[in-house]
Amino acid sequence: MPFDSFMTAALTYELSQKLCGLKVDKVCQPERDEIDLLFRIPDRSKLIINCTASTPYMALSDQARENPSVPPMMCMLLRKHLSRAKITSVEQIGFDRIIRISFDSGDELGFFKSKFLYCEMMGRGSNLIFADEDQKILSAFRQNDLSTKFERIVMVGFTYEPMPTLDRVDPIACNKELFVEKFTSLPAESRLDQFLQKSFLGFGKLTAREIVYRACGDAEGVSTCVSVEALWNSFSDIVDKVKNHDFSPCLIYSSFDAMKSGDSPMDFSFTDIKQFDDSVYIVPCSSASEAIEKFYLNRNAAERRRQHYNDIAQILKNCKNRLEKKISVQEMQLEEASDAEKDKLYGDLIMQEMYRIRKGDTSVEAINYSAEPYQSIDIPLDPMLTPAQNAQKYYREYSKKKTATIKMLEQIKLAKEELIYAESIFSMLDHAENSADLMQIRQELSHWSYGRRLVSSLKKPQTKKEKPKPRHVLSPNGFSIYIGMNNFQNDTVSTAY
Repeated sequence: MPFDSFMTAALTYELSQKLCGLKVDKVCQPERDEIDLLFRIPDRSKLIINCTASTPYMALSDQARENPSVPPMMCMLLRKHLSRAKITSVEQIGFDRIIRISFDSGDELGFFKSKFLYCEMMGRGSNLIFADEDQKILSAFRQNDLSTKFERIVMVGFTYEPMPTLDRVDPIACNKELFVEKFTSLPAESRLDQFLQKSFLGFGKLTAREIVYRACGDAEGVSTCVSVEALWNSFSDIVDKVKNHDFSPCLIYSSFDAMKSGDSPMDFSFTDIKQFDDSVYIVPCSSASEAIEKFYLNRNAAERRRQHYNDIAQILKNCKNRLEKKISVQEMQLEEASDAEKDKLYGDLIMQEMYRIRKGDTSVEAINYSAEPYQSIDIPLDPMLTPAQNAQKYYREYSKKKTATIKMLEQIKLAKEELIYAESIFSMLDHAENSADLMQIRQELSHWSYGRRLVSSLKKPQTKKEKPKPRHVLSPNGFSIYIGMNNFQNDTVSTAY
């Protein structure tokens, strides 16, 4: 994972230098698991705190984001406590991927109290936890309860506790004697990069391989190919960069052409990287935030788009399965109702043979004179009913099946039309180019009451309805061509142009 504790240390130092003493101007929550803190500074005035499971990161940015018209509960709580609050410190907790931002926040009576934001960037365990001066949790993106088997409890009212460190050694506090002890306990031919990641806290794969490369010239070196002295010197050189705040962030591209064509970087680091020799193209960055933002910008947008796509696809898949099952059941019921004429004939024949039937008879043999040639039919009777009541029973069955047939044909027709609509939305999903197109599809599904669980994550209706914007291209002859990517945009193309 590129966002290791070393990169966290570089980011923490940058944030402490730029944000300490500033007041929070605004709090926004553009996504379910992202909080943005805005400040009144000329450059990179927004602190993005993203806690998605796949791409968690923090960075100062100027990236414009669209916010929901009605802020979520977490956002409103942070606005209540952090609006105009002053940042007093930014610290890394225990050389882990946890950053604590401390605030001086005024209450309703004007008294200042400390508040804390714990930003945990740990993959699936990523979380943003808001705590008061007594470290009592006020809110969090992801909470658990006493009924679940977690290593710690994250619930409102409980005391905040950092993630357990799994008995790994803090590299900042590690001395040579402890390092040698760890190294000498290694089995022969053990991978050194894996040794660093398993024995010491906060090592990402890239940083561990860099230390091994600087020690023995091979990033995949094993314990028998290097002396403990050389590995310790390489280890301490990297750790000293953190202690002395000697950071030189950089982006790593697969090639110069990849960088020029605008491809996403393959990795990033808090210091210069030598393990790749000349096989990659390395671009220095002015700050840790710049490296982090450029690395995660496209990835995060792609991840959001994938999540939106999967949500809509799951709703449509459930809808399609429901409709196919509904059509199958209704066609079976339609087939069962296809013998309605037989019930009418039985009723007519019972009325015809009324003079021969007595109450208590279980059947009657009647001649169907309307058939060519004449047919003798054995008609079942209910012995508890009179002949007239038996006839009425068959007439009622006939009427019920006749009405059911009409209604069933209407329902099957509607279900097939709805199925065609769902399949057309699937086609629009494949042609959606960005999150805005997907959001319009979500709004369309919500408008037609599809997928109730999806409605809760939709943006609330805005006071001023935004007009859909179809794609605009120019033909070789200079004519404007407008292309609708979904039904809302198709309606705009049909009526507005």
